[in-house]
Amino acid sequence: DLGGTNFRMLLVKIRSGKKRTVEMHNKIYAIPIEVMQGTGEELFDHIVYCISDFLDYMGMKNGRLPLGFTFSYP
Repeated sequence: DLGGTNFRMLLVKIRSGKKRTVEMHNKIYAIPIEVMQGTGEELFDHIVYCISDFLDYMGMKNGRLPLGFTFSYP
């Protein structure tokens, strides 16, 4: 979720069947002012860095996952 000053990464695991559970992990990354005021390429480079860091943090660096992206401002 990309907001005005932060980028929030979420990993949501939904399990169905007899043992239905929802597990959520998140980490919030600040968007530096120079990135906010920079180019689109700099912004998306920062987002890629955040995604890579989060996957490393979760121990999922080499996994393949579906990805959703939300802009939470107009």
